[in-house]
Formats: sequence, structure tokens, C-alpha cells
Amino acid sequence: MTAASHAIAGLTDQRRISAATYQAFMPHRRVLGALEQVASGQPQRPALTLVDDPDPSAPVRQWTYARFVQDVRRAANLLNALARDAPRVALLLPPMAETHLALWGAETAGIACTINFQLNTEHIAELLQACGANILVALGACPDLDIAQKVEPLRAACPGLRHVLYVPAGPDLPLAAGQRDFCAELALQDGDRLAFDEPASPLAALFHTCGTTGAPKLAQHTHANQLHAAWGRPACLAPGPTM
Repeated sequence: MTAASHAIAGLTDQRRISAATYQAFMPHRRVLGALEQVASGQPQRPALTLVDDPDPSAPVRQWTYARFVQDVRRAANLLNALARDAPRVALLLPPMAETHLALWGAETAGIACTINFQLNTEHIAELLQACGANILVALGACPDLDIAQKVEPLRAACPGLRHVLYVPAGPDLPLAAGQRDFCAELALQDGDRLAFDEPASPLAALFHTCGTTGAPKLAQHTHANQLHAAWGRPACLAPGPTM
């Protein structure tokens, strides 16, 4: 399946796509399958680039599709090993490369729940309890964000939270003694294959609403939801390759 073969420019394209089987339209059952297909076709193409330093001369961190999919598998294997009874993984992370690894790894192993770290601790605790989170991946100590300071009060308020992993905020910001390093534990996992059978549940994630009409509520995202959303943009806009 390619974006070009399913581009929607008018009624003729709509009828052509509708006449095909659903399997031809969407061959993937889970998000990881779609990522693996891209990685098999263009393994060395850049998938993710992170600018850690605003200095234009500073190096950037980059993941090819092959490396990205391997790290997603590593994250999934790690999370599954921590909670084999279907991990429910909450994320308190800013936009960074490790956020993507934790998110897609969580969706592969179980259910992800991304939470706005700017909410107060009470609201975050309510969301952790509502989603049944048993694993939390949070940012380590950082002078600009107070995420790490919220973790211990959250653990006290959420007894179902069994494991907390931290992502270092930078090379010059080491984790405190006793804190589990998500990146270090990730590196110990197998990236070539999953060490478990993927869950049968179609649910991929629980994303909370903004709460403008009350307390934030959890919205369910299935793998099919996300795959169709990812398919829709290139189908309607028909972008070409960037390199």
C-alpha cells in the first residue's frame, strides 16, 4: 500500500478505493506493523531527528527507520517485562525522542496514557487512577520543568503504580541515586523481535481531554483509529517524498 495508490483527489478516487477489499486498503492490524513495513522498505531513511541544542553548529540526534523500529521493540519488551498482565503506561514527558519510543512501545505492549505534565498533581493522580496505570515514564530532574518533583506525591496517591522509569533531561543532568533509567534499561532489551505475543485488545491508548467542561476525561484510541488517521493525511494531501 502506498499513499499515491490511495490518493483522494475526487469522486473517482473515492469509488476506486471503496471498491477494493478492506485488507488491500488497510493491511495492518496494529501500529507496529505499519512502522515495520516502512522500515523494511526504507530502513536508512531518517525517521526522527531531535535538536537538543539550538546552536546550528551543534550535532543532532537522528534515528533511521530501522533503528527507530528496533528501539520501539526494545521499549515494548521492557514494558512487557515490567507488567506482563498488560502494561498500562502513563507518560509525563515533554516532546523528545524518548517520548516517541515510550509511546509506541507502550501501545505495542499494552495501553499508553499520555498526560499533560503541566496539570497539577491532583489532576494527574486522578488520570493515573482512571487509566489504571501500573508504569510511569517521567522526565528526570530538569531546571525548567517540575515533572520529577511530582512523581513521589503521585506514587503515594496511586498505589497501583508499580514501576517508575525516568528519562534523563540531558547529558549534563544525571538521574538521582536509585532512579531507574529508561534509556539504560531500554538498551538491554532485544530490538530484533518482540519477546511476547502482542495483546489481542484493539485499544492502543487513552488520551485525556482538556477538561474545559469539567475534569479531564479519557478518550479511547484504538490501533485502527490511529492507522486511519495516519492514512488520511497523505491520502488527502498527497505529499511526495522529502528526500
